[in-house]
Amino acid sequence: MLLLHDLEGYDGAPCALAMGVFDGMHIGHRRLILSAVRKARSDGLKSVVLTYDRHPMEVFDPGHAPSMLMTNEEKIASIEKTGADVLIMLHFDMELASVLAEEYLAEICAHLHPAYIAVGFNHTFGLGGKGNAKLLIRDQKKYGYTALILDKVEYGNECVSSTRIRRLLSEGKAEEAFKLMHED
Repeated sequence: MLLLHDLEGYDGAPCALAMGVFDGMHIGHRRLILSAVRKARSDGLKSVVLTYDRHPMEVFDPGHAPSMLMTNEEKIASIEKTGADVLIMLHFDMELASVLAEEYLAEICAHLHPAYIAVGFNHTFGLGGKGNAKLLIRDQKKYGYTALILDKVEYGNECVSSTRIRRLLSEGKAEEAFKLMHED
């Protein structure tokens, strides 16, 4: 897997793109990335994962930022296990956070040429989190990609999320948290 730290380093080959923070790489994250990897393989594209080097809350509100469930090295290793061809880990700072969602999407499409963009149902991007599944669906014809929106993944009748995993760990339920990160 090729690791890049900017969009400009990508060679421009058409791809199936998975976007997200991917904090903890739980079973929902893996399903999302694997959906892009499978589309890429079936359509003869590269599979690309776009993520960040920190949780956005570390920039917006450091005092209330959640603790990370994995180091960047662990996250990279976990993403590599999905079979993705390229991982782009952007440095998340106020400059990136201030980009309008429409501009961010235009930049992604200009550099990565996605045939597919896969995100979770609750993924947001761009200034104020204005970029979301609705925007991706709205602009798919404009940029020539198909939006793949992953519905919530449930385990034990509750949505799998990094927040849930953190709560389980704080409650001393490490075994249940482990299942959310490693079973599928």
